[in-house]
Amino acid sequence: MRISQASSLDIMKASMLSARGDLVMRGAAVPERLGAGIMDNMLVSNGPAADLTWEYNNIFFDVTNIRYRTRIVDIGVWNMDVTTNKNVVHGLTFTNILFAGAIIYDNTYTNHSLINRGVLHSDTTPQGFVDRINNANIKLSRLTGGFFDSVDYNNALMNRGKVFIIYLF
Repeated sequence: MRISQASSLDIMKASMLSARGDLVMRGAAVPERLGAGIMDNMLVSNGPAADLTWEYNNIFFDVTNIRYRTRIVDIGVWNMDVTTNKNVVHGLTFTNILFAGAIIYDNTYTNHSLINRGVLHSDTTPQGFVDRINNANIKLSRLTGGFFDSVDYNNALMNRGKVFIIYLF
């Protein structure tokens, strides 16, 4: 079954969907009905070829007449040890953006951290944050002298992570 062919979207815990939206593995959990929805993939271009990113897991829901979509975009190259912030092109009408968050990869891709993490589990000081959203960019920032201001995050050749966006349409 393809999600785009379904009259409503049932998301099962412990289920896995392919990039095309085919149900490839189903767990034993009871479905949670979320309303009508579709899932698709599309290529998003916001500039030169180097800035091409895949928009994937683009799921939209219509739940009680509130329509929103998700978009996941690459952060791109960011040497966090040297540079305190990074602008990420979102390609959306910024007044429709409801939420933006980011996951940060270390140089070896062994640790993935939310940008607003603390240094330790008991630390409440965010080490980074979504600074602002304007008509073109989502600005990510890190705390000077903080967790991400480190040689573990200084590779200037790799994609530093992903930005997750929820927006109205």
